[in-house]
Amino acid sequence: MEVKRIPLVEILLTIKNPRQDAANDPELAGLAASMGHEDEPTLAQPPIVEALENGQYRTVSGERRIRAAAMAGWQTVECLVRPPLAPLVAHRLRVVENLHRKELHPLDQAVALKLAWHSTNAVAMGLSDQVAGILDKEQVPAQTLTELETLLSQHGFVPNHPLVSWDETLDGLGVELDQERRKKLLQVLGVAPEVQAQLRQMDITEAGLRALAKLDPQDQTRLVEEMTEDPALARKVRRISHAVRAHDYGLDEALAEARGVMPEMTEDGAQETDEASPPSPVPSPINEPLADLVVQLMEAAHTLKTALESLREMAGEIPLSALPDPWGPYTLDALTSLRVALETFQMQE
Repeated sequence: MEVKRIPLVEILLTIKNPRQDAANDPELAGLAASMGHEDEPTLAQPPIVEALENGQYRTVSGERRIRAAAMAGWQTVECLVRPPLAPLVAHRLRVVENLHRKELHPLDQAVALKLAWHSTNAVAMGLSDQVAGILDKEQVPAQTLTELETLLSQHGFVPNHPLVSWDETLDGLGVELDQERRKKLLQVLGVAPEVQAQLRQMDITEAGLRALAKLDPQDQTRLVEEMTEDPALARKVRRISHAVRAHDYGLDEALAEARGVMPEMTEDGAQETDEASPPSPVPSPINEPLADLVVQLMEAAHTLKTALESLREMAGEIPLSALPDPWGPYTLDALTSLRVALETFQMQE
């Protein structure tokens, strides 16, 4: 690689960047102010670009720095220039660069990690050329992921028995992520694609995204529309989602409850439509951290109940202690830990 000062107009940004919020990053102005003067830059790490055959350059990593340079009024920026890269190499560099720098949005992180896992397994299955063709397309990562999933499905890929494990993939990227954390992160991919761009502009947590992903796509779209009108709802997504899933609320009822009001109900359970009867107020928790913890507990109880029912159905008449190793001992350990936790809590009452 060589270091070269390149006019910004000759650098092509790519929508293949795992970070999909770079153009609207509110911290760009601060980055621009910290970069020094164009003639005396204070960039610790220059952007990396690849030289194209037409004389232009395409970003491999450092899109935020390039955008910040343009915001600061620079005409040129020093870059590390690499020769044209194979699609798999360029993709890997983009993923590693973004995973190890400024925190990625959970949606972008989940897509980037699953892309890495799928592409690594596809290569191990002898599909290198097809993978390269998909990665070489100028399209957003979510679309690339969809095409890779289709390719793997067509060639008999079994996610529970991959040729390359998640641990091997993460080790290759230098990313530390235990199994529980990874599974939680990947749940955000259940968010409907058509609302993801809007969500990137909202103050919604990863836990909120996971809760949103558990709703059907129509309710997701409606709830995002409501959050656009009332941003405070972004902090109550988990509460709304739980009300819909665990208490059989309609979305309108769950939204009303989250806002602190509930519609009057007729004797048959329908919502009262008489405008002369205003909604009855329902106390809304003032302590938001407390509300979050209670919702977590409610979600955990619902998950545990579902898991136990499924386990009992699968085991049939076999006692849980008699399940084949290691699942029998694992089950008893989990139930013992739960029992101890509940007894400890009750003793403190």
